[in-house]
Amino acid sequence: MRAVAEQARVKTLRIQPRAMALPPDELAECARTAVNEALADLRSAMPSDAGPGVDPAAALEYLNQVQVEGLRTLELVTGALEQAMAQIRQTAAAHGTPAPHGLHRIVEEVQQTLAAVSRPPQEAPDDLEGTAEAAQGRVRAVAEPGGRIRSLTVQARAMRSPSQELAEHIVTAVNNALDDLQAKTRRETEIVEIDQRRLDELRESAMRQSAEFMRSVSDMINSIQPR
Repeated sequence: MRAVAEQARVKTLRIQPRAMALPPDELAECARTAVNEALADLRSAMPSDAGPGVDPAAALEYLNQVQVEGLRTLELVTGALEQAMAQIRQTAAAHGTPAPHGLHRIVEEVQQTLAAVSRPPQEAPDDLEGTAEAAQGRVRAVAEPGGRIRSLTVQARAMRSPSQELAEHIVTAVNNALDDLQAKTRRETEIVEIDQRRLDELRESAMRQSAEFMRSVSDMINSIQPR
């Protein structure tokens, strides 16, 4: 038998017609071995030097630093402008008071988003498993943590199918079991993913708020008229 894996799932399984003469248990074990070897080979072929993804905890720490420094700078700028405008209003008319409206809220929402995904994930229970059936229950697969197939059961009735049809049933059961395991693992470990679309929206909103702040400063300066 020969199995090919792709993207952490089994792409194809080839069963030689002569293997159909094997007892169901022996054929199932051969198929399980081929599948696990293909999955292991795929994992070993993944580049070990691939760059790490975004670390939510590190991003949150960096954002906290940016918030402290950024908001401090905004407060200094706003305070200096207010003092300058107070002096200008003694001898001239001016309208408007620039303030970074909305920026505090945006920074806080980004922090909340990153804080939700920076919590250390819980470990999945050792007895966690994913299960699936195919061919009306005549083929059953059980997946275990690590992306391996713990057991594969092929009933005698399934052996009446052509070898390629049986192989497709096995692939279906195996992949569905791996999907089931992945879904259960996410629930058990409470994995939370970053909503990249929402972060992009917050970034664009922050840019708009910054632009509005600069426009308000410009409008205030342009409104100065001697008395």
